[in-house]
Amino acid sequence: MLKECLERALKFYNSFDCLIIVNKNGIVEYSTMYSSDKNFFINEEVSGMHILDVYPSLTEETSSILRTLRTGKENLNERQTATNFRGKSFEFLNSDFPIIVNGETIGVVEVSVYLDNNKSVKKIESTNKSKYPHNLFSLDDIVTKDKYFMSLKEKISMISKTDSSVLIYGETGTGKDMVAQSIHSHSNRWLKPFVSQNCAAIPSTLLESTFFGTIKGAYTGAENRLGLFEVADGGTLFLDEINSMDIGLQAKILKAIEEKRIKRVGGTEEIVTNVRIVSAINIMEISFIHAIIILIFIKIIQNL
Repeated sequence: MLKECLERALKFYNSFDCLIIVNKNGIVEYSTMYSSDKNFFINEEVSGMHILDVYPSLTEETSSILRTLRTGKENLNERQTATNFRGKSFEFLNSDFPIIVNGETIGVVEVSVYLDNNKSVKKIESTNKSKYPHNLFSLDDIVTKDKYFMSLKEKISMISKTDSSVLIYGETGTGKDMVAQSIHSHSNRWLKPFVSQNCAAIPSTLLESTFFGTIKGAYTGAENRLGLFEVADGGTLFLDEINSMDIGLQAKILKAIEEKRIKRVGGTEEIVTNVRIVSAINIMEISFIHAIIILIFIKIIQNL
């Protein structure tokens, strides 16, 4: 959880000048600050101190870190002036990210940029204000009062917290892609890639190389190229219209899911991958034989 929180915090600004990690009691576990005198980051040597002892000019209410500890909610782009225990004053743009485990806020990561004449404009303009990366859909984008869709949103929220493979079915235009993106946005993979592929749009002769990649010389014109499993590593691979995929390749994808390993076309080396599969079908177009294959596919995944 700390790693995920740090990744989120460090990607929020293109660069930063100060990073502080505190535990649930407001005690500093780690702190580093950019020194204009030395021209690199230095440890402030405040580990073990309470954040209000480090910055005595702040209070329980004015400290963005302590407010984040109390609410468990992100606090983004807050301008704050503070004087440390050495009497030196700073003006920061702070963003605070709670570290949450089993529903409890056990700490906060705060990243800050100096608001001085030389850096403030550059740092503020580089701020990423989007809660979710890559402009993906989230549950906030599914606006409804319908009981069925409210239930669907609850299911998405629950499913997103697992690593289970998911099959989405529905008619064309009902928002299957939005559901897939929302599952990724609310999962613990949300900082990793979301890769979407329409299986009906790839010629059958290119399917295997598209998913698993190629080694130079595997066939005429083949080059070293990543497949979708490697591109989506750590994240989510969304396979739309999976019922249009060649049955033989479906078996190979199932093997890749089960073993978490792939081989590029023409290669002998096994590559370890960590990909969550979300797939979709159009129930109006699905044939009986495809339905049987997909049911078997789901049953096997459930038993993994």
